Amino acid sequence: MNPDTISIVTPPDDTESGAESMLQAFMQEQEQRSNRISRHRRNSTVTQIFWGEGQALATSPSYAEEGRTLARLANRLDAQYFREINEHIETLETQPQNRDTNLDAIIRGVFEHGITAGHVISLFQFGYLYVYRIINDGVENAEQICRQIISKIIEYIKRHVVGWVRSLGGWGQLVKLAVADTEAYELTVKATS
Repeated sequence: MNPDTISIVTPPDDTESGAESMLQAFMQEQEQRSNRISRHRRNSTVTQIFWGEGQALATSPSYAEEGRTLARLANRLDAQYFREINEHIETLETQPQNRDTNLDAIIRGVFEHGITAGHVISLFQFGYLYVYRIINDGVENAEQICRQIISKIIEYIKRHVVGWVRSLGGWGQLVKLAVADTEAYELTVKATS
């Protein structure tokens, strides 16, 4: 299957537990993409650190596909939306003593203007890129720091985003909305180019 192919499968609605499954599938897709691009495999990966060595997705195949779809959308939109993410990561790296406070502020800031499918994708992408950089830079206590980051993101999603996802009809509906928004954005960009 083409890695940029977007597929839509609606999983059963188990929205709260689906949050972690979606993030895990998102991060696994991003790791696989990074490995395809760099053509080498690292000793530690983001998903191994948080979910365990050789851990299969603890979810239904449909949640796995939905998480991968969000990752593909993130990659399609990366240039337009995610420059700011690197600035946030640099802030966290240059002020490690304030990591928790700054991380909380960044996570809240993603949703400062409301919850949207794009904001959920942005938070997932931020989480992945931040822990990826920590692992690759060989930061001391990288595994512990990465677990804390992923846990904070999952906790925030469960507390503040899951209700909105549920109101849409579940994660499958969020992905459908994200696909439609991405396609509309891409058409707008083409029309104005």
